Amino acid sequence: TVLLLPKSHEALMGERPVGRMDHLAKVTGLSLALEVAKE
Repeated sequence: TVLLLPKSHEALMGERPVGRMDHLAKVTGLSLALEVAKE
């Protein structure tokens, strides 16, 4: 277990693959938003 991770993130990583994918989608969406903001 990586102690630096927030517990909520840790729970997503460990217990819920679906929740983890949703989290990944949010991060990806945020990255895309930042890329758009740069242009």
